[in-house]
Amino acid sequence: MVAFDGVFYQVKDDCTVAPALDSMTTPFATVTFFEPDKTIQVSDMENYGQLEEFLGNHIETKNIFYAMRIEGDFALPASDPQGRTTVYLFKRMGRDDPQSL
Repeated sequence: MVAFDGVFYQVKDDCTVAPALDSMTTPFATVTFFEPDKTIQVSDMENYGQLEEFLGNHIETKNIFYAMRIEGDFALPASDPQGRTTVYLFKRMGRDDPQSL
């Protein structure tokens, strides 16, 4: 499940994305109104692994959940593992263009 701008989406195991129906249920979910306690500047990350390591060095403990908001310019993959284009996936989410995010 993904929540974005107040809209919930179901992400299936085949990477398809569709708006969640009101009739759908989930065994557990947590959503927060994000209010930052701290801001960290990040730059020159080449991949997700580097970002994960950087953020891991800035959390106080691994025994609680954290909500993080990351803003920036990101390179989108041309396609998913099934060969569908990024534009196709965003259109499935009701978006016209990945750049609109």
